[in-house]
Amino acid sequence: MALYPARMGADAAGLFGIIKNGQSTDWWTGAFYWFVKISSLNGAFPFLTSILQLTILSSSLYYFINSLPFREKIRSRALLLFSASPIYGFFGMSIAHDLTQTAGIILLLSIELRKLTGRLDGNRSLLLLWAFILLITTHTGIVIILVAAITQLHRIKILNLMMILLTTLSLIFISSTGLKQGLNVHGDFIPSSNVKFHSMLAGLKCIAQHPQAEISNDQWEVLLKISTKEKWKTAVSCKDYDRQIEALDLSEMSYNFANLDFVKTYLSVVAKNPALFAMSHIQRGRGVLPPIVFQRPDNQVELNVDLPVGISTNTAIQDGPQLLHQSIDFPNAEASKPRIFSILEVPAQGFAFLFNQASWFWGWGGLWLTFSILIWIRIFPKVKIRRILLASYPLSVMHILLLCLLPASVPRYYMFSIFVGVIMFLCVLLEFVFQREIRRETN
Repeated sequence: MALYPARMGADAAGLFGIIKNGQSTDWWTGAFYWFVKISSLNGAFPFLTSILQLTILSSSLYYFINSLPFREKIRSRALLLFSASPIYGFFGMSIAHDLTQTAGIILLLSIELRKLTGRLDGNRSLLLLWAFILLITTHTGIVIILVAAITQLHRIKILNLMMILLTTLSLIFISSTGLKQGLNVHGDFIPSSNVKFHSMLAGLKCIAQHPQAEISNDQWEVLLKISTKEKWKTAVSCKDYDRQIEALDLSEMSYNFANLDFVKTYLSVVAKNPALFAMSHIQRGRGVLPPIVFQRPDNQVELNVDLPVGISTNTAIQDGPQLLHQSIDFPNAEASKPRIFSILEVPAQGFAFLFNQASWFWGWGGLWLTFSILIWIRIFPKVKIRRILLASYPLSVMHILLLCLLPASVPRYYMFSIFVGVIMFLCVLLEFVFQREIRRETN
C-alpha cells in the first residue's frame, strides 16, 4: 500500500507510454510487452501488474525457502523478516522484467536444492515450464533456459522436456510476432538486433581510447565505419557501457554490425589487448564478481564526505537507482493514490533510504552468491562440493553471462543472488539464535 501503484523507473515509464499510445516494441522482449499490456489492462492500471508480479515473486520465494534444510520455525521467521525488508518491498513493487527473471531463476535454484535433499516433486515438469515462461521475459533468460534443459535431460522424460521446450519456443515466437523491432531512444531509433552488439562495442571503445592500445590500420578501417577516430579516442569511464555507446554516436554512420568483418575485428583487437578488454568487463561487472579479489560496486550514496552534500545527486541525495528505486518516473502515476497510502510511504521510504546508505553491501551480488555457496557447503555436509556447485548453476551461469553482457553494476540485474544470499544469512542467524536458546534452557 505504501508503494502504490508501483515503483516505475525510466524503462517501465517508457513501456507504459508506448502501450498507452497504441504502439508496440520487443525491446524488453515480446513476452514482457504482452505481460504488461494484458495485466495492466492496456496500460490503464499499473497497480494490477505490480500486484501480479509481487505474487509471482512471493510464490517463488516461498517455494525456495521451503527447499532449504532448516527447521520450519527458522524458515518461516526468515521469510517473515525478509518480507519486511525494503529490499523485498521496493524490488517486489518494481515493474521490470528483472523481477520475473529473478522469480524464474529462484524457482530453478529451488528445484536443484530439493534434489540435493532427495525431495523429488511430482510436479517438476510443470515447475520447469513455469520457470521457463518467466525467463523468456528477458533476453539473458533464454541462455539459462538452454542450460536448464541440458541439466534436466537425465531427470525427466525426454518427451516431457521436448514439450516444455516446444511450448517455450512457441511463446517466444508468438509474443514477438507483429511487434516493432526496436525503440526510439532520445530521438534515435535503435533496432533491437543491435543491442546484442553493445557490450562488444563498449569493449572496443575502452580499448581504442587507450593511448597504448595495439590496433592495426586494417582494424581501424572497420572501426572508422562505425564512428570517427576522434570519438573512438575520446576517453570516458568504462564502468557503464551506455557512456561508451553515447560517446560513439552510432546514429551518424548507421553501421550494420551483423557482418563477419565486425566480429573478426572485435576478436583480433581483443586478442591483441587482453588486459584492457578484461579490465573493462571487470569495471562494468563489479557487482557480479566475488569479494577480496575484486572491488565493490558503486554506492548509491556518495561515500566521499569531503564533497558538498547533494552535489551531482537528486533531491534524495542519491546517485541513481543503484539498489532500491524509490521514485516513480511516470507522470501523474500517483494522482489517485489514497492519502493513507501516502502516509504509509513515509516510513517505507525512510527504511529504503537507510538501506541505500550501504547499497555497495546490500547490492553486491557477487558477495551474496559467495556467502550462499559457503552456507550450502555447511548445511549439506554429506553432499560433494562439486554437486553443490553444479546445483547453483542458475545463479553462477547468470553471473558469468552478466560479466560478459552487463551494461553496468546495477543490482536489479542480479537481484536473484541478493535475495538468495540475504535469506540464507537470515536462516543462519536465526539458527544460531535458536541453538543458543536451546543450550541456555538445557543448562
